[in-house]
Amino acid sequence: MKLSIKRIMFSPIVMLALFVATIGVKPACFFWFYQPAPPVKSE
Repeated sequence: MKLSIKRIMFSPIVMLALFVATIGVKPACFFWFYQPAPPVKSE
């Protein structure tokens, strides 16, 4: 019983995390690949 409750509570969190990761990683990857070199800070 505890296992099923844990799974029900855990599932939406995992789905949300995957969704956020997909939304957050895609633009980041696109930005990194689109940019030939990382921005250099002038010291």
